[in-house]
Amino acid sequence: MQQSNHLRQPLFTHCGDFLCEHLHGQLGRSECTIASYRGCMRLLRSFVEERSGKCFYKFCFKDADRDFFLDFLGWVERRGCSKATRNQRLACLKSYARYVMDCDFELTAWGSAVLSIPMATAEKPMVGWLREEALKGILASPDDSRFGCRDLALMALMYDSGARVSEMLGLRIRDLNIYASGSSVRLHGKGRKVREVPIGERTTAILQRYLDRWFDGGSGQPDDWVFFTVIHGVRNRMSIGNAERIVRKHAQAARLDNPLVPDRVTPHQFRHSRATHLLRAKVPLPLIGRFLGHANLQTTNVYAACDVDLLREAIGEMEKDTPEMQEEPDWENDSEMLARLCGLA
Repeated sequence: MQQSNHLRQPLFTHCGDFLCEHLHGQLGRSECTIASYRGCMRLLRSFVEERSGKCFYKFCFKDADRDFFLDFLGWVERRGCSKATRNQRLACLKSYARYVMDCDFELTAWGSAVLSIPMATAEKPMVGWLREEALKGILASPDDSRFGCRDLALMALMYDSGARVSEMLGLRIRDLNIYASGSSVRLHGKGRKVREVPIGERTTAILQRYLDRWFDGGSGQPDDWVFFTVIHGVRNRMSIGNAERIVRKHAQAARLDNPLVPDRVTPHQFRHSRATHLLRAKVPLPLIGRFLGHANLQTTNVYAACDVDLLREAIGEMEKDTPEMQEEPDWENDSEMLARLCGLA
């Protein structure tokens, strides 16, 4: 009877504490992760109300069995989400199940059923990257206007630092370290991880020129966004959509003269391109992974598999070191060895 009483609790009983206290205070998850998990729970609420036709807070644990969550994940995919997104939603559900089990040991069996749901096998897309000629064409597209100066600074810095677009748009003036002896930028990555990466002299000059033109001689305040848009007279952080529009605009212009520029170019391809170019320059994978802020070297290994030219070069080097096969094996005229091979010795 006691077990059934626990199962009659609303499924969302612990949701508020899970999202507001547990994820941030105990697990230390970033705001982006919490927002993603909140979105998943909102989707779950919509599914509950659509399927049951009643208020989500009257939907109990006993109704949310393993088959229910499998139906929810199928519903997520039918909405047009990829396998990877489906797995991200499942990761949220499993995290919630662990929290519920910690709060109420009587719901251990229920939580174990949720944890037993397997992740879907998601096909990893090929990494898209730009060849050096295509990249040069895109970076040569911006004109000498004020906005052209900004667009060039955004794209050049995004490539040279290997930053994610979110990291690039999260830069503030205080994150820039510009020195004659060598410049760098401080990037705030996933999971609140911070890393400092060097940038080259040419990119430094492009960035300094941008700062001079957009920040009254480069005297911006430490908390100012490096890349911003002005809305109602207020400087706001530039949106990802705006950065995508800038990249798309200059890629389309460069494609008119350079057929090597792909039909679709995104900000993230600058990051992929930087990693691939470093790999082609013989930079060790562990260093590339550290440069990109990868927590796992397996993530960096994808770049080793995406470059066909690099693979062809490696095979060619291996073939050079492989001795040619002799036309006549040593044992062909050895009657004793032939007899042993034939079982006659």
